Amino acid sequence: MSIRLALGLVLAAVVSATSASAQPAIAYASAGPALVSGIGNHDIAIQAGGGAEVLSGSIGFGGGLDYVYFPLAERMFNGRVTASSPAAHALMPHAQVTYHFGEPNVLQGYDDVRRVRPFVSGGFSFLTGGGEMWPLLHVTGGVDWWTTRRAGLRVEVREQWGGMLTVRGGIVLR
Repeated sequence: MSIRLALGLVLAAVVSATSASAQPAIAYASAGPALVSGIGNHDIAIQAGGGAEVLSGSIGFGGGLDYVYFPLAERMFNGRVTASSPAAHALMPHAQVTYHFGEPNVLQGYDDVRRVRPFVSGGFSFLTGGGEMWPLLHVTGGVDWWTTRRAGLRVEVREQWGGMLTVRGGIVLR
């Protein structure tokens, strides 16, 4: 699958999610550090991005786009550099299905909004960079804390099989 095709599929999912007039939608932006394994000599990364999803009751369908920065990584033995990976960056489009715990009527009005709403999601990510693409499965668990009727804070932990465990914090909007 080409990078353009993967980005196009995720963009189509996000556009359809945000343009569905009969369905409520949420958008989010978040960032945080990632523990990395199996991606060169990198141990850490910074991941930031956002996305959107359309809700049908407690189920959400959507996607987004993340930016991943891998700092310079060097392995040393006896004071000498034995291996290194240069600093790098990548785009990571993703598509996912989300389950939001709690009553599905949380988007109807401020009085019946559940302020704290946990969620889990799963889907596909595509780490792209240098003309290459690596598919990753991901699962996410987190919580949205609605501070107002339309905005809140989001905290999540995402495991991306193939090399990344990310803790992120950010905002969520509806």
